[in-house]
Amino acid sequence: MAIYLGSNKVDGNVSIKNGSTVEYTPTISSGTELGKLSIDGTDSSIYAPSIPANISAFTNDAGYLTAHQDISGKQDTLVSGTNIKTINGNSILGDGNLVIDNTAFSYLVTPGDQRSVATTPNTYSNKLVYQGLKTNSVIGSPTSDTYSYLVGLRGWSDSSGGNSHELAFNNTGIFTRSGATTSWGSWRKIYDSGNLVAATTSAQGLMSAADKTAINKIGTGTLNTSNKNCIAAINELKSALGLGGIVDYSVSEGEAYTAVNNYIRFAGNIQVCFGTAYNCDNESITFAKSFSGIPFIIAGYASTDATSRIMQYVTNITQLSSSGFNAGSGISDYVIGLHYIAIGKYA
Repeated sequence: MAIYLGSNKVDGNVSIKNGSTVEYTPTISSGTELGKLSIDGTDSSIYAPSIPANISAFTNDAGYLTAHQDISGKQDTLVSGTNIKTINGNSILGDGNLVIDNTAFSYLVTPGDQRSVATTPNTYSNKLVYQGLKTNSVIGSPTSDTYSYLVGLRGWSDSSGGNSHELAFNNTGIFTRSGATTSWGSWRKIYDSGNLVAATTSAQGLMSAADKTAINKIGTGTLNTSNKNCIAAINELKSALGLGGIVDYSVSEGEAYTAVNNYIRFAGNIQVCFGTAYNCDNESITFAKSFSGIPFIIAGYASTDATSRIMQYVTNITQLSSSGFNAGSGISDYVIGLHYIAIGKYA
């Protein structure tokens, strides 16, 4: 049964022994004495429990901490996008694996010093790679420089999206090559206004060696010395370039007050007849060589300016045939003479 001192419950046990004896057994047997309890003439002290002044004096039950933990180095709760970044707008919090699809975007790679490691087109899959220093003998550079700076890229995961490309920068210039999977094409030099060298008689320049040899053949005759040397040079040019050459000709100059009939025959049966005539009034002209049909012709009279010999008056053509024509009449004697050219086929 409970025992109270005033309104305070006394801690302890009260029991009745042998049916008549009442005993009190206190739970707390030391501490601050609150008073006496007298039962059947026996006084028993009543104590208040002692309260420790320090937490460390308490008895520790299992699972409870008795010492303060230092939390100054603890991290705040992570909040996506606030105190931890996201990847392309996606949170990286939580468990599991974060899968990054490298076919979705290209990225820059800098592999470090791999100057002795060759590359292939498959080195670049959705990557822009700054390879840095490369030994020219390793990458097959066509220059005599020891090193090149190499950059490569491909905008897709494999060759289905196109070739890979590399740029090599060295003291000789800038070179480029491309390839699909495991092998590269040849290096090609990039030309610009600073290294674009024109071909001359002594320097090949951008022209191939074969083309320079062919061009050097032009003008084995002196172009400005006589008409025959000019025709010979033109014929050589046509032959060197694989065109139909001149197969026959007869050319001489026609000055004022002279009559000259010239012709040139080209491969493919093309013929040109041209010349001059002094008598300009109803002049009858016979071609140096006959055409196989009626040619195309234009004729006119030159002015009295013997230096320029400008054709000022286009004349009428009559009696045009495969062998000649008649010039128009009625032109006064102040003109120098007639000039004509006819083009057509020969048999």
